[in-house]
Parts: sequence; C-alpha cells; structure tokens
Amino acid sequence: MVPPATNLIISNVPGPAQRRYFFGAEVQECYPLSLLIPGQTINITMFGYDDHLHFGLVSCPSNLPHVEMIPEHLEEALASLELDVMDTAMSALNDELFNPLADDHSQNLAYEAEMLLAELKQFKVSPFPRQHRRVIRENEPAKE
Repeated sequence: MVPPATNLIISNVPGPAQRRYFFGAEVQECYPLSLLIPGQTINITMFGYDDHLHFGLVSCPSNLPHVEMIPEHLEEALASLELDVMDTAMSALNDELFNPLADDHSQNLAYEAEMLLAELKQFKVSPFPRQHRRVIRENEPAKE
C-alpha cells in the first residue's frame, strides 16, 4: 500500500462578504466541515463570511488525540502574525517618513506593508467559539 502524500490538508474557502439569510433568519456564523481521507491526520479549513474568518478542524483521534488544543494555538499564531505585520509596516513607514531619499525598494516595501496591514485589519478573526468546541471520539456514542 502506498502511504498518503500528506497527513495535513489546509484550505481556504472564500465565502460571501455580505450577510445571508436562511428561511428569513440571519446567518450569524458559518463554520466549515471537511472530511479526512485515509492516512490523513487533520484537515483545517478556513471559511470567510461577512468579513469574518471561521475555522473548522477535523482530525483523526488516534493520530492527534488532543485536537482541542489547536484552536488556542491558532489564536496565538494569528495574534503573533498580526503583531509581526504591524511591526513590519511601522518599520517600513518610519523608514519612508524619515528618509525622503529612500530608494525604490524601501518605498515599495513601505507601500506593500501598508496595504497588507490594511487588508489584515479588514478581517475580524473568529476562532471556533468555546461553546461550539466539541471533540467526538470514534467510540463515543452520539449525544442527542
């Protein structure tokens, strides 16, 4: 048997930028649910909806027994990314502001950092809410 090419799938599904309604009720949040193929350990899907990012995590419990820890790490990583982008943008903008004779590369870097920061700020990251977090084990009976 050929082993799987990867044990991790990450996907980004762009969704509608405007609110949607289901039988007249406004959809507040929309979380993706993906599948694992044999040999995969985890599938992480990000879904954009109404300027929010929602994450769905599906994992194999025998290969990744503590998947419930991933949302906290995801929140930390996103916060760290935002700080890094902010630091880079501020550094590039400061270089641009205090060096009127900056070369084209510095000017391009300042512009790109400013655009990236503006794009990042338009999203409000919505990690999987604690009240919705649920780990279901293979042998666990379904709760109704």
